[in-house]
Amino acid sequence: MENSIINSTINDINHQINKKLFIIDTSALIFRSHYAYPTLINKNGMAIGATYGFIHNIIRFLSSFDINQTNYIVMALDIGGKKTIRHEMFSEYKANRQPCPNEIINQFPGIISIINAFGIAMVKNEKYEADDCIATCANIAKKNKIETFVVSGDKDLLQLVNETVKCFDPFKDIIIDQEGVMKKFGIKPSQLADYLALMGDATDNIPGAKGIGPKNAQKLLEKYLSVKEIYDNIDNITPIRIRELLEKSKKNVDLSYKLSSLYYNVDIENSLDDWLWCGFPNNGNDLIEIFKFHGFKQINKRIDNLIKKFNKFSTNI
Repeated sequence: MENSIINSTINDINHQINKKLFIIDTSALIFRSHYAYPTLINKNGMAIGATYGFIHNIIRFLSSFDINQTNYIVMALDIGGKKTIRHEMFSEYKANRQPCPNEIINQFPGIISIINAFGIAMVKNEKYEADDCIATCANIAKKNKIETFVVSGDKDLLQLVNETVKCFDPFKDIIIDQEGVMKKFGIKPSQLADYLALMGDATDNIPGAKGIGPKNAQKLLEKYLSVKEIYDNIDNITPIRIRELLEKSKKNVDLSYKLSSLYYNVDIENSLDDWLWCGFPNNGNDLIEIFKFHGFKQINKRIDNLIKKFNKFSTNI
């Protein structure tokens, strides 16, 4: 654990008895899994790196956290190939990214079957991104006074962190809270969209203000709470060079703020009650058959132990 950016550990969380929601950034997990096992193929010569890595990480997640009948789990997905509301705002949004490799696309249907076999609910919206679905789920949990953990290494999701929401990076094994975001970026989580609006984000092709980097963005947000407040006080900004850069880039900054901000009330196809995890459907037999099909012998042994531990919560027993 990297204690420099966390205030709580997985062990601390497991000793808490309050209800918890875990929201998994599924698309990011699939991509990271593929690149962790890029050459893995099954007996038929099909790429299965994303599938193997995805299963490995879900088992690891379920094993690390003491998931029980008071816990909710939901997986948020992107709908590939669809233009989102952000593309309508800015046609060049994410235009610098390479197309999704066919090796990953071909594994998506099987991964959906795996999620169903784990008995975990899914949320998606064709006009919005998985991040917006995650924000919506976190918002629902907050209204219901349920502590939330966003399972993702995506920095954009750190803007969700507050007194009831933390982020768990499954690849670094760290939990990031409000203090952790402050230590990492020098800003409050609620200012992250403003921060990205000022400096831009090359990953998503978000322009920002030309010439404004992380240090200047941080300094501006130390004095002013938001992009709006910065421009409300533009005549007082010093040095003059920074003021002029901001003035020239106002249109881009306004656009970048809209692109960087998450949506908290998108339509999703299910509700909180559907996210309650009740163990493995069909006593885990569907999952075991999938593992046998792919030849995942090592993982098969690990899932047997999990099924024995969790199947007492299954609605199918």
